[in-house]
Amino acid sequence: MAQLSRQLVLEVENEIKCPADAFYEFMKNKFIDAHLLFPEIYKNSKVLQGDGKSLGSVIQWSYVIDAKSDQYLEVKAKLSEVDDEKR
Repeated sequence: MAQLSRQLVLEVENEIKCPADAFYEFMKNKFIDAHLLFPEIYKNSKVLQGDGKSLGSVIQWSYVIDAKSDQYLEVKAKLSEVDDEKR
């Protein structure tokens, strides 16, 4: 089976109900563990390259598409930019 590979940039704007600094800290340093906190959304995650936090790290996530049929989508992301000043 052929694999489809695409490079996408995703920007999302959403209202959150927690302090902005706490959310930024989670996204920057702990998102690799999102599958432990949100198992209904993320099946698993793993670091493929680097430490998962520094530039150049590559992380793979499995998102649950349909919990009833256990379908999921695997996504690889490379950390290419972190802007602590604009957090």
